Amino acid sequence: MNLQEMTKPEQAAPKQASPEQQEQFDLIVGRARQLMAKDADTWLRALKLSPVTAAVKMGTQILRSLAKESEKAGFPVDPAVLMHAGVTLVKDIAGIANDHDIVPDAELETYLQQVMQESIAEYMRLDADEGLMPEQGEQSLPGDPATPDDTTEHEGAESPALEKQEMAAEPPETGAEGMTEEDEMALQLQKIRGAK
Repeated sequence: MNLQEMTKPEQAAPKQASPEQQEQFDLIVGRARQLMAKDADTWLRALKLSPVTAAVKMGTQILRSLAKESEKAGFPVDPAVLMHAGVTLVKDIAGIANDHDIVPDAELETYLQQVMQESIAEYMRLDADEGLMPEQGEQSLPGDPATPDDTTEHEGAESPALEKQEMAAEPPETGAEGMTEEDEMALQLQKIRGAK
């Protein structure tokens, strides 16, 4: 999965996630949490040795492997979904590091920012290493016929990138049991932490 689309500045406006995006998010995050729980002891030891490096490696490896598996199966991961899943995993990992006194409360915000920035940089570096990112002079321009984008097949006048931006800023929906998405994720995280 190429992260270049996710780093474009025009992706900041709010929009509600489609049911397909929500399902994809739930599947990716759920599977990522299963993988983290499976190797929890290994990752915890790594977090204790190098909290930032281990968190970056853990999140990036898991997300990339899940995105590649999904693409091979014919279901590419929506870039907005991948970004939101990454943010969720970084928060999960930070919570685990905090729960185990690896990252104290006072340093949690700085830790989250550093891990997020380094994770995005690492994901993009790996994309570049695999030839998934265009060279400097090959940047695609929306509306340029030489560098096609998917804005022509969009309902209405908005671009898919704008849709993704709008989706990111929407408040969380409540689930079937009346829980917010964050509450549901927190509950899943507690289950993962309890599995250790």
